[in-house]
Amino acid sequence: MRVADINTTTGSNPSSSPRGFVALGQKTYFLATTPTTGYEVFVTDGTAAGTTLVKDTVPGPNGFSRVLLAAKNGLVGLTGNSSTAPDIWLSDGTAAGTTLLAGVADQRYPIAFNGWIYFGAENATVGKELFRTDGTVAGTQVVVDLVPGSGSSGARALGVSNNKLYFTADTGSGWGLYETDGATTTFLTLITPAASPPETLGATSNYLLLCNRSGWIWRSDGTSNPTTFVTSVGSVAQRWVAASGLLYFVPNSSPRSVWISDGTAAGTQPTSISVSATSELVAYQGSVYVSGSTPTTGFELFRFNGRTASVVRDIHPSGSSTPRSLSVLNGVLYFQASAPSIGTELWRSDGTFAGTQLVLDANPGPASGVGFQGIRVANNRLWFDGNDGTTGDEPWSSDGTAHRTMLTIDLSPPPPGTLASNPVELVDFNGVVLFAADDGQVGEELWRSDGTAAGTIRVKDVSPGPSSSNLKRLAVAERQVFFQANGNEVWRTDATTQSTTSLMTFTGGFAGFAVLKNRAIFHAVTSMGSQMWVSDGTLAGTQPLTAPTVGGSTSPVSFAVLGTTLYYAGYDSSSGWQLWATDGTPANTRKVVDVNPTSSSSLAYFVEFAGRIYFAGDDGVRGEELWVTDGTAPGTQLFYEFTAGRQGGRPRYLTPSGANLFFTVGTTLWGTDGTVAGTVALTDGQTVVSTPERPIGRSSLLFTAARGGTGTEPWISDGTVAGTRPLKDIYPGATSSRLLPGATTGSRFVYFQADDGVTGKELWVTDGTAAGTKQVADMVPGFLSSAPDGFVLSRGRVVFAADGDAAGRELWSVDPGASVQSIGRGCGGGTRVPRLSMDDPVLGAPIRFHGRDAFVGSSVNLFVAGGHPRPLSLGASCRVFVDPSSMALVGAWPVTASTWSNTVGAVPNLAALVGAPLSAQALFAPTDAARGFDLSGGLWLVVGR
Repeated sequence: MRVADINTTTGSNPSSSPRGFVALGQKTYFLATTPTTGYEVFVTDGTAAGTTLVKDTVPGPNGFSRVLLAAKNGLVGLTGNSSTAPDIWLSDGTAAGTTLLAGVADQRYPIAFNGWIYFGAENATVGKELFRTDGTVAGTQVVVDLVPGSGSSGARALGVSNNKLYFTADTGSGWGLYETDGATTTFLTLITPAASPPETLGATSNYLLLCNRSGWIWRSDGTSNPTTFVTSVGSVAQRWVAASGLLYFVPNSSPRSVWISDGTAAGTQPTSISVSATSELVAYQGSVYVSGSTPTTGFELFRFNGRTASVVRDIHPSGSSTPRSLSVLNGVLYFQASAPSIGTELWRSDGTFAGTQLVLDANPGPASGVGFQGIRVANNRLWFDGNDGTTGDEPWSSDGTAHRTMLTIDLSPPPPGTLASNPVELVDFNGVVLFAADDGQVGEELWRSDGTAAGTIRVKDVSPGPSSSNLKRLAVAERQVFFQANGNEVWRTDATTQSTTSLMTFTGGFAGFAVLKNRAIFHAVTSMGSQMWVSDGTLAGTQPLTAPTVGGSTSPVSFAVLGTTLYYAGYDSSSGWQLWATDGTPANTRKVVDVNPTSSSSLAYFVEFAGRIYFAGDDGVRGEELWVTDGTAPGTQLFYEFTAGRQGGRPRYLTPSGANLFFTVGTTLWGTDGTVAGTVALTDGQTVVSTPERPIGRSSLLFTAARGGTGTEPWISDGTVAGTRPLKDIYPGATSSRLLPGATTGSRFVYFQADDGVTGKELWVTDGTAAGTKQVADMVPGFLSSAPDGFVLSRGRVVFAADGDAAGRELWSVDPGASVQSIGRGCGGGTRVPRLSMDDPVLGAPIRFHGRDAFVGSSVNLFVAGGHPRPLSLGASCRVFVDPSSMALVGAWPVTASTWSNTVGAVPNLAALVGAPLSAQALFAPTDAARGFDLSGGLWLVVGR
C-alpha cells in the first residue's frame, strides 16, 4: 500500500523519489525531495498523517544527498555533497535534535556494529582514526587513537566477524590488522607482504580476506597469526558476502564478474556470471543470490549453491528482467524486476522456480510500479518508491500478506476494518495482555485486552497527542510492567491509567530490563555516566546500583536469576565485562569473578538450570566455551570445552527444558543433564541446526534444522541421540518452511508460524508428533500470508498479531484447549525458590503435579481453588494466588528429593467443565522450624480437551 503522497504537486514529475529507508524504534526514516526542501529526511509511522519532514537542514530547495544510517540512539547522515553541507549530521528524529557534528570530517567506511556506526574519520585532535557514534553528539567518539595526538593511523577496511570489529591501520610500522569490541582494541598482526593499504574486508566465521585497490588479497584467521598473501584479482574487491564457508565478491573493474574464495589461492576463482555496477549479492538460506547475466540469459536472478550457479527463474526470456534491491524479510527474498507486460514491479522468491512470483502489479499494465531508488527492509516491512500511475514515485510499504484468523478486535474504525492497529510487544500480565497499538487517533500507545472486544481498551496516551510513544521492551515483574517509551524514558504500569508513570530519562545506551521479583534492573547511560540501575516502580526507588564508569555503555543483554540473586555480565573500568551478581541493592551488587583476568570476557546466554547458572564465556585462553556458576568465585568454572585451543566452541542459545539443557555449538545441537558425562552432541555434521525454538512436553525441545534435501524444518529432541529426529517436512522438498518461534501453551502444544508453500505463512501447532503438527487455519487460500507473531498465552487462550483481509494487522486469539500457565514467583527463606508445574488439565486425564528446588525434608501441601487466580500479598514479596475462600487441600506428602512428581487424582470427564478456570499453589512446611515456610509460584489452569 502507499504510505503517503509527500510531494503533492502536479506536472511532469510529481515525485518525491524516496530512498534510503531505515528503522529507528517504531518509526521509519527516509530521504525524499520536495520543491521547497530539496532532499531531506522524513519520518513515517506508516500513515499519511504520521509522515512529516524531520528538518530542512539546508534551508530552501537545495538539500543534499547523504547516506542515512540508524544507530541505537539516533540517525546518522553521512557524506554531504554540497559545499554548505557538513560530512556528518546526527538526529534523534526531531527538528530540535537534528544537528551537524562539528569538527569531524573525511568520514568513510561506515559499518553498523552492536548498535553503533563505526567509521574512519579525522578531527584536529586525533587525526585520522577509527570513530564511532550512537547517533548523538555526546555519543560520537574516537574508538582508539593509535597514533597519539594529531598524527593519523588512517583506519579503514572495516568488517565484522564473531562479534568483533576488524579494521586496518598504520602506526608507522606498516599496515596492520586490529580487532575491537568497542571498549578494547587489540593489534593482531602486520599485513605482509607490504603494499598499498587494504581498503575492503570480507569475513566468514573462520577467516578474513582483505583487499587493496590493486586487488591484492590477504587472508587472516582473525588472530595474531601472520597473514598470508592469497592472490591478486586485478582491482579492489567489493560487495563481500559469506555463505557456507565461502566468500563471494566482485572486483571493481570491467568486465565485472562474481568471484568465489575459500581463502586459498587455488580456491579463489572468477565465475562465468557477469554483474553490473549496481548488482547486489545477498546470502539467503545458505546460498548466494545475485542479479547476473550469461550470454544466453540476460540479467536475471541467479543462485550460487557453493560454486554452482543456476538461474532461479528467467522472468524476461527475451531480454533482461534486471533484478535489483534483493532484500530478505521474514524468510522470503524480495526484489524488483521487469517484465514486458507489467513493467518493473515487486517480486518474491523462495529460491525455486515455482516459488518466484509477482507480488503486485502496483501500476497496472506495462508501466512500472517500483522506482529505481531501491527496496529496503525497516520495521518488519519492505519500503520502496512506488508509483500507481497517478502520484509519481512516493513511499510505499509492503509485507505481502492479507489473511485473517479469529479477530479479537479492530482498533481502527471508522470506516470498519480499513486501517491496521499493528499490535506489537505483546506480553501477558496476570491474565491481561498488554501491547502497543495505533487506533488512528493518538498514535501507537499502550493498550490492554482480556481477549474480548469490550475488554480491549487504551491504558494511556503516553505521548499525548497524535505522536506515538514508541513503546518497547515490555518486561513483566510480579505486580507491574516496565517499559521504554519516547526513545529514552523508563516507565512502569500495572495496566491502569493512573499507575502508568515515567520513572527516569537516560541519555545513552539502554538495551532492556532484567526482572528480579517486583523490581527492574537495567544498565543505562545518563549525565552521571554508565551504570546499573534498579527500580521498584517509584521515583524514589529508582536508583543507581553501581558507581558510574566511563565505557561499558553496551547494556547487558543476558542475565539469569538464581534464588534471590540476578547474575549478569557487568562492567567496570579495571577489568571490563565480567561475571556480576546483585540482589537489587547497592550493598550486594558485586563482581563474582574475573572469568578472563586479562581482558573483558565475552559472557552471554545466561540461563538457570538445575540450581546453577550456565553461560557462554571466554577466559582468554580457550575461547568461548560453556561455563557454570553457583554464585561464588570458587564455584565458577569451565563446564565443558568443545574445541581445544583459542578458537572455542562458541555455545549459543542455551534453552532449558525440564531435565535437559539444550544449546548449539556451530550447527550442531547439544544437550546436557548437568553432568559432563551427560553432555552429548545430539545431531551429526550432516544436520545443520538453526536456533533452538521452544521447550515442549516435560523435557523436550522443538527446534529447526536442515538435512539432505528437506530445507530448514521443525525437529524435536528429548535429550537423547535416538530421540532427536525430524518432526515434519512442512514445505516439501528443499525449500524451508520458514518456521518462526511461537508460544508454548502449557505441557502439550507449541504454536508457531510456518509456510507450507501453498498457503503462505500461517498459524501452525504441534504436540511433538508428525500427526499432531498441522496448520490451524488458512482463512484466505493462496500464497498471501497472515504472518502471525507475538504469541502469548493469556487466560487460557493464545493471543497474537496477524493480518486480515480488510482489517489489516490486528489482535487475534485461538483456544488451545486445556492449558496451564505459571504466574508470579515463589518465595521463602532458602537460597532456591521452590517451583510448581502441572500437566494440562484434560478431561478424564490424571492430575499430575511436578516440583523442583524444594527444601528436602519439607512437606508439600497442594492447594487448588476454582476461578481465576486472586493474588493476595503476604509481605516480603510473597503472594497467595489461590482464593482462600474456596481453596481445597488436594494432597500432602514429604519431599525426599528436590525434584518430584505426583498424581493427586483425575479431572472429571464432564463437558460442562470445559473452559473452567482454576488456580493452584504449593506450600512447603520445612522440618527446620527456623526456616518458616516456602511458597511456590501460582498456576492458572483452564480445563479442556
